[in-house]
Amino acid sequence: MRGWWLGLLLVFGAQAEEVLLTLKNGNGEPIRTFTRAQLTSLPQHHFRTITAWTQGSNSYEGPALEQVLQGTGAKRIAMTALNHYRYELDLRPFSSYPAILVMSENGKPLTRRNKGPLWLLLPFSDRPDLKTPENEAAMVWQLVTIEIIR
Repeated sequence: MRGWWLGLLLVFGAQAEEVLLTLKNGNGEPIRTFTRAQLTSLPQHHFRTITAWTQGSNSYEGPALEQVLQGTGAKRIAMTALNHYRYELDLRPFSSYPAILVMSENGKPLTRRNKGPLWLLLPFSDRPDLKTPENEAAMVWQLVTIEIIR
Protein backbone atom coordinates (compact mmCIF):
# COMPACT_ATOMS: atom_id res chain seq x y z
CA MET A 1 0.00 0.00 0.00
CA ARG A 2 2.80 2.40 0.88
CA GLY A 3 4.49 1.86 -2.50
CA TRP A 4 1.24 2.62 -4.29
CA TRP A 5 0.91 6.01 -2.57
CA LEU A 6 4.53 6.84 -3.30
CA GLY A 7 4.00 6.02 -6.97
CA LEU A 8 0.87 8.16 -7.09
CA LEU A 9 2.73 11.09 -5.53
CA LEU A 10 5.55 10.75 -8.05
CA VAL A 11 3.16 10.70 -11.00
CA PHE A 12 1.17 13.75 -9.89
CA GLY A 13 4.15 15.56 -8.41
CA ALA A 14 6.18 15.47 -11.61
CA GLN A 15 4.75 18.18 -13.79
CA ALA A 16 5.94 18.98 -17.27
CA GLU A 17 7.60 22.34 -17.70
CA GLU A 18 5.25 25.02 -19.00
CA VAL A 19 5.36 25.80 -22.70
CA LEU A 20 6.21 29.49 -23.14
CA LEU A 21 6.06 29.76 -26.93
CA THR A 22 4.27 27.85 -29.67
CA LEU A 23 5.25 28.10 -33.33
CA LYS A 24 2.37 27.43 -35.73
CA ASN A 25 2.20 26.89 -39.47
CA GLY A 26 -0.02 28.96 -41.79
CA ASN A 27 -2.98 26.70 -40.98
CA GLY A 28 -2.65 27.47 -37.28
CA GLU A 29 -1.35 23.99 -36.43
CA PRO A 30 1.43 23.78 -33.84
CA ILE A 31 4.77 22.80 -35.37
CA ARG A 32 7.06 23.38 -32.39
CA THR A 33 6.88 24.41 -28.76
CA PHE A 34 9.50 25.92 -26.47
CA THR A 35 9.82 25.72 -22.70
CA ARG A 36 11.94 28.18 -20.70
CA ALA A 37 14.72 25.57 -20.53
CA GLN A 38 14.69 25.09 -24.31
CA LEU A 39 14.79 28.82 -24.96
CA THR A 40 17.56 29.26 -22.39
CA SER A 41 19.60 26.54 -24.10
CA LEU A 42 19.78 28.68 -27.26
CA PRO A 43 22.59 31.26 -27.48
CA GLN A 44 21.55 34.24 -25.39
CA HIS A 45 21.91 37.83 -26.57
CA HIS A 46 21.70 40.93 -24.44
CA PHE A 47 21.59 44.69 -24.70
CA ARG A 48 20.69 47.74 -22.64
CA THR A 49 18.02 50.06 -23.93
CA ILE A 50 15.39 52.60 -23.03
CA THR A 51 11.84 51.78 -24.11
CA ALA A 52 8.57 53.70 -24.17
CA TRP A 53 7.11 51.13 -21.75
CA THR A 54 9.73 51.03 -18.99
CA GLN A 55 11.57 53.51 -16.79
CA GLY A 56 15.21 54.29 -17.49
CA SER A 57 17.79 52.11 -19.19
CA ASN A 58 17.40 48.39 -18.55
CA SER A 59 19.33 45.26 -19.48
CA TYR A 60 17.48 42.62 -21.53
CA GLU A 61 18.46 39.06 -22.39
CA GLY A 62 17.06 36.23 -24.49
CA PRO A 63 17.49 34.25 -27.69
CA ALA A 64 17.45 35.97 -31.07
CA LEU A 65 14.13 35.81 -32.92
CA GLU A 66 16.09 34.50 -35.89
CA GLN A 67 17.33 31.50 -33.84
CA VAL A 68 13.85 30.59 -32.64
CA LEU A 69 12.55 30.66 -36.23
CA GLN A 70 15.55 28.80 -37.66
CA GLY A 71 14.58 26.12 -40.15
CA THR A 72 11.04 27.41 -40.67
CA GLY A 73 11.76 29.44 -43.80
CA ALA A 74 9.58 32.22 -42.35
CA LYS A 75 9.43 35.49 -44.25
CA ARG A 76 6.32 36.85 -42.54
CA ILE A 77 4.96 36.00 -39.09
CA ALA A 78 1.99 36.84 -36.91
CA MET A 79 2.73 37.22 -33.21
CA THR A 80 -0.02 36.80 -30.63
CA ALA A 81 0.08 37.87 -26.99
CA LEU A 82 -1.80 36.50 -23.97
CA ASN A 83 -4.40 39.28 -24.37
CA HIS A 84 -4.89 38.26 -28.04
CA TYR A 85 -3.05 41.32 -29.38
CA ARG A 86 -1.82 40.20 -32.79
CA TYR A 87 0.80 41.82 -34.97
CA GLU A 88 1.95 40.70 -38.41
CA LEU A 89 5.60 41.28 -39.14
CA ASP A 90 7.60 41.17 -42.37
CA LEU A 91 10.89 39.57 -41.31
CA ARG A 92 12.99 40.84 -44.21
CA PRO A 93 13.91 44.17 -42.55
CA PHE A 94 14.41 42.36 -39.23
CA SER A 95 17.14 40.13 -40.65
CA SER A 96 19.64 42.93 -40.02
CA TYR A 97 18.22 43.95 -36.63
CA PRO A 98 19.29 42.22 -33.43
CA ALA A 99 15.72 41.44 -32.31
CA ILE A 100 15.55 39.21 -29.25
CA LEU A 101 12.80 37.38 -27.41
CA VAL A 102 13.44 38.88 -24.01
CA MET A 103 13.23 36.37 -21.17
CA SER A 104 14.85 38.49 -18.45
CA GLU A 105 15.08 42.15 -17.52
CA ASN A 106 17.98 43.27 -15.32
CA GLY A 107 18.79 39.61 -14.62
CA LYS A 108 15.28 38.70 -13.42
CA PRO A 109 12.96 36.42 -15.43
CA LEU A 110 10.01 38.18 -17.02
CA THR A 111 6.64 37.22 -15.56
CA ARG A 112 3.14 37.88 -16.83
CA ARG A 113 3.04 40.92 -14.54
CA ASN A 114 6.07 42.51 -16.23
CA LYS A 115 5.59 41.79 -19.94
CA GLY A 116 6.51 38.10 -19.81
CA PRO A 117 6.88 35.31 -20.43
CA LEU A 118 8.46 36.67 -23.64
CA TRP A 119 8.82 40.12 -25.15
CA LEU A 120 10.10 40.86 -28.65
CA LEU A 121 12.47 43.81 -28.33
CA LEU A 122 14.97 45.81 -30.36
CA PRO A 123 17.98 47.78 -29.01
CA PHE A 124 16.43 51.22 -29.52
CA SER A 125 19.21 53.03 -27.62
CA ASP A 126 22.02 51.51 -29.72
CA ARG A 127 20.06 51.92 -32.96
CA PRO A 128 17.91 55.08 -32.79
CA ASP A 129 16.97 54.51 -36.45
CA LEU A 130 14.90 51.52 -35.29
CA LYS A 131 12.63 53.68 -33.13
CA THR A 132 9.72 53.98 -35.56
CA PRO A 133 5.97 53.64 -34.89
CA GLU A 134 5.94 50.41 -36.95
CA ASN A 135 8.79 48.85 -34.97
CA GLU A 136 7.33 49.92 -31.65
CA ALA A 137 3.99 48.32 -32.59
CA ALA A 138 5.87 45.08 -33.33
CA MET A 139 7.32 44.88 -29.81
CA VAL A 140 4.77 42.35 -28.60
CA TRP A 141 4.98 41.50 -24.90
CA GLN A 142 3.36 38.53 -23.20
CA LEU A 143 4.15 36.76 -26.46
CA VAL A 144 2.87 33.18 -26.56
CA THR A 145 2.39 32.26 -30.24
CA ILE A 146 4.22 32.91 -33.50
CA GLU A 147 2.45 31.83 -36.67
CA ILE A 148 4.47 31.38 -39.86
CA ILE A 149 2.38 33.13 -42.52
CA ARG A 150 4.84 32.57 -45.36
